[in-house]
Amino acid sequence: MHFKEFLDQTSFDGQIFRTGSVTCFGIRETNAIPVIFIAQLITNARAQGKVIESIDLAESALANVLGQLQTSFLGMGLTYYLRNCHELDKKNRQSLFEYLSTYHGPHQVLLCALNEDAVRLHKQCLVEIPEAMNAATVLALLSFLKKKNNAQIQKFIQTVCASYTNITLDQACMIIAYMQVIGKYDDCANLLERILQSEQSLFLLSQYFFAKDAPNFLKRWSIIESEYPMTFWCTYWSEQLWRAYYARYYLDQQQLQHAKNIGYRLPFSYLQKDWKKNSLTGLKNAHQSIYELDLAYKNNIETQAGIELFYTKFFQNQFE
Repeated sequence: MHFKEFLDQTSFDGQIFRTGSVTCFGIRETNAIPVIFIAQLITNARAQGKVIESIDLAESALANVLGQLQTSFLGMGLTYYLRNCHELDKKNRQSLFEYLSTYHGPHQVLLCALNEDAVRLHKQCLVEIPEAMNAATVLALLSFLKKKNNAQIQKFIQTVCASYTNITLDQACMIIAYMQVIGKYDDCANLLERILQSEQSLFLLSQYFFAKDAPNFLKRWSIIESEYPMTFWCTYWSEQLWRAYYARYYLDQQQLQHAKNIGYRLPFSYLQKDWKKNSLTGLKNAHQSIYELDLAYKNNIETQAGIELFYTKFFQNQFE
């Protein structure tokens, strides 16, 4: 089922959980999990009287989880949201999806899964999450979330979606949330477009930074550096390096969930592979350097050359 079809049908009849006992949202990669949308969906379901419990598959034994799905108290059915199924190893992931493919209660199950796993649930309610949201889908999302809708709002959404063709589901949820608190949408179109653009630019900048990809980093930096004051950049890199340090530490200890928790604002590629390019010593010294740079700027000592020197040292591994 296409995502817009799911939204349209749910808005029409109010049934969030459709045919079958399992509702699975298929995604392309793990960093595409629409956490904001899922949270809103759960909120809407609870408003309808649904009892929803969350189970983290990364922290629960699969046998215990399957036991919960098989057992009910006095015939009462719950809705279980299964998180982090992609964290399971291949054997357990196969066991889970084989079980869910023929699951018929007594409970309902909600989860997000990579497309290659989700396809096994084609006999259940399988909803394909698009990589990018078009205007028609955002308008359907607006109705699903039961937010105000009028000709001015529709025009605004058309404008934003025409300007950016890579809006994710969670970004669409954020846009809709902003629209509920602003007055003149035409005056705010540029603001929201800037938010979308800046978010993507910062993500790429950080991705190139930790990948030690100096050419692409410097190219992106030349475009985005003037959008924020130097105090922002010092604060931004301080946080990124702090998270990168502890994510690297936990990955060394094979504590993946702790690494993911501390690294949730880092590029996905860092947790996947680029952490190996950054030592704890290098990250610690780089963090100290950016702290000293921030202190110097606040005391009107440093110039613009300070941040450029910081980048040069980082890419040449002089903090090691």
